[in-house]
Amino acid sequence: NNIDVSEIEISTYHAFCRKILLENSASTGLAMKGGIMDRSVFLAWGVQNIDEFGFDENVVMVNNEFEIIENMIDGISVFNQQLISPDDLEKYVEDKLAGTLQIADEAEQDYVHQLKNLVRVYKKYVAFKKEIDVMDYDDLIIQFNNLVSTNSKVRESLQNKFKHILIDEFQDNNFAQFQIVKKISRDGNVTAVGDADQNIYTFQGAYRGIFEDFKVSYPDFHEIALETNYRNPPNVTNLANELLSQDAGRAGKVIVSDKDDDTLVNVTSCASESSQIDYINQEIENQMNQNPSYKFKDFAIFTRKQEQGMQISQRLLARGVPIKY
Repeated sequence: NNIDVSEIEISTYHAFCRKILLENSASTGLAMKGGIMDRSVFLAWGVQNIDEFGFDENVVMVNNEFEIIENMIDGISVFNQQLISPDDLEKYVEDKLAGTLQIADEAEQDYVHQLKNLVRVYKKYVAFKKEIDVMDYDDLIIQFNNLVSTNSKVRESLQNKFKHILIDEFQDNNFAQFQIVKKISRDGNVTAVGDADQNIYTFQGAYRGIFEDFKVSYPDFHEIALETNYRNPPNVTNLANELLSQDAGRAGKVIVSDKDDDTLVNVTSCASESSQIDYINQEIENQMNQNPSYKFKDFAIFTRKQEQGMQISQRLLARGVPIKY
């Protein structure tokens, strides 16, 4: 009750980086007058300028321009999240094609040629953003890393200000984000809270080795394992442990439930989307027949993707099931 928390800063990486970059715009030359541009703007720019990139025969265009540019922008983002600049990537490709770096097989040969085409977009993409003085979200992370790597005054100021750093959902961090933490932390006063089993954002640059990276970066670490599950009955946690144990790259961990509940987990495999809807509809009907007090509002359906939820809701509505989506 006597701790003053008014000076604690809570922020996302992007908001934090934007703030510091704007505070140091005189030294970085990054005014960001055009603001942070949405991904859709860059996709439109890419499609409109696709003939300017000079793609070779390794990029086949057959009314698929949007898909090509979307894949290119996604690829650029992957390299941004690893702090690999267009010049770095271009040199890697040149070394591979020149034989300085060995190409293992035909598949890698094709991959290197795809990278060669990506570099063309990457360089023009960077030039375009600079020309209109805008950034994308990856740029905030990249430019901040550049700032604290080259400007010792700013780096030391941040280190003096933030003596303790806590990172939430650590498993979702990518390489470039963790580099920020390393550069502004001093004396190893860093707390990372996360669960490697929830590492599902690899498509956004999160990487499985980040916990090992933390241990190497801060060798005097102290690890506290939170292995009690307060949400699910034992049959759920036991099934989860069994499924997760099949992951050879997973660190050993056993989750234990604190609940006294013998509810079973039913796993049902359906042959098609249509049969899945039939099963859901029938299961709701059976439950309501067995439990007269149940209402439709007592049921919930969870899906992995939004579009799957939309499809299920539409089909159940067509069958007379009142559903809110």
